[in-house]
Amino acid sequence: MAYSDFTLEAVRREFQLEIVESAGIFSEASTVVPQEHFMAELEEKVELAISSGTEKARSELIITDVLFQLREHFNRRISFFSGIEFSVDTEWQFLKLEAQKLYIDRAIYSIGQCDKILGILSSMVEQKV
Repeated sequence: MAYSDFTLEAVRREFQLEIVESAGIFSEASTVVPQEHFMAELEEKVELAISSGTEKARSELIITDVLFQLREHFNRRISFFSGIEFSVDTEWQFLKLEAQKLYIDRAIYSIGQCDKILGILSSMVEQKV
């Protein structure tokens, strides 16, 4: 099954997951301040990505930069690969899987909160959440 064909319900059923929705699951994650030039560049790219109206443009212009900043935060000790289509917007939401429980954070993080988004991603890499 292709990644784009997965739905939350299909994954829940296939892996027999219990879904737990809660606000603020990642509220304790520290922020990560991005490099100085990043936020200015991101602001321009978000405008372009939104005006393009395509998921591909949003993915290429937003996700790649955020993941690159995460890579820089870890002094290039992590990597990422492309090839998976993500559903991307300027609002981000996070999940956490522990055993058979899938926690869904009801909190929505806007791309303007990039320091918090980077903090959550960083805490995932460090396995702190």
